[in-house]
Amino acid sequence: AYLAREVNADVFVSLHLNSSASERAYGYMLFVPFEDKFPLKSYALASAIHYDMSHTIKPEFGGGTLGNVNSIDSGIRAAKFNVLVNSVCPSVLVELAYL
Repeated sequence: AYLAREVNADVFVSLHLNSSASERAYGYMLFVPFEDKFPLKSYALASAIHYDMSHTIKPEFGGGTLGNVNSIDSGIRAAKFNVLVNSVCPSVLVELAYL
């Protein structure tokens, strides 16, 4: 979020990979800021990313659909993560998968 502010970014996307001791933890989800200054723009950005993730991955990244790669879709949620609420532009945090 700090760098996005410094370069006057149009959007901010934070990519994450989770880890868990539980074998039941898997899938992906997206977060938008709770109490956002840009609610419609953040949600539109998250929706576009979510659409692409839930349909097709380019062949150079393994091909096929996310249905084949650790892909339980947990949708889009609002969260008060610092990296989101401190952003000065529409922002999305993407939890890609569990390691």
